[in-house]
Amino acid sequence: MLTVIDAIKNRRSIRKYKLAPVPDEVILELLECARLAPSAHNSQPWRFVVLKDETIRKELRQYAYGLQFVESAPCVIVCCVDLGAHSVRTTRRRLKELLVAGVLDDVGEVNYDPLASVAEGDDAHLQRFLESCRFNSAIATEHIVLAALAFGLGTCWIHMFQPGKVHKLLKLPDNIVVVSLLALGYPDQSPPPRPRLPLSDIILTPIPQACSPGIETR
Repeated sequence: MLTVIDAIKNRRSIRKYKLAPVPDEVILELLECARLAPSAHNSQPWRFVVLKDETIRKELRQYAYGLQFVESAPCVIVCCVDLGAHSVRTTRRRLKELLVAGVLDDVGEVNYDPLASVAEGDDAHLQRFLESCRFNSAIATEHIVLAALAFGLGTCWIHMFQPGKVHKLLKLPDNIVVVSLLALGYPDQSPPPRPRLPLSDIILTPIPQACSPGIETR
């Protein structure tokens, strides 16, 4: 059975895929893995659009600067965030969850800045949380990336695209923001590892001599 460590070490960005479709039950299992990801204040802002239709993937490719594998991958997951996850109502609920969990001593009279004199549905207020939503979405998306290896699948995380045009193509509501694309399918290539910085370059404190430089992949 593939371990998490195995998945991390063997993950590759796949840009060539076999024609075989990804079964719906497998896609649902991967999205279940995303659903279980952690997020700040348990906001869970991630939302996903699964694209398997060849025609729409072809159109999507136009907004991904012609990346061929956006069209050829049997499945593309459009990773989005729902800014409504940080509405006044939901933020109050998350604070209560933290109180029940014993993380906070008291939130009764706390002047929590996002809640101060902000009307429900205030778009300017919600935009303040976009970067936090992106961060949380990245965690959920990486859950999909690693879990995919357990099913013999490959992925490629794509940020080179035009989010506004993808948003319009999919006719998404205004509270939904497109943040990344994830190509998904059975690999038709086995790319070699790409170099990684040694631990000594990324740890800002002294490390044990037993640690050795690693070479992994992207």
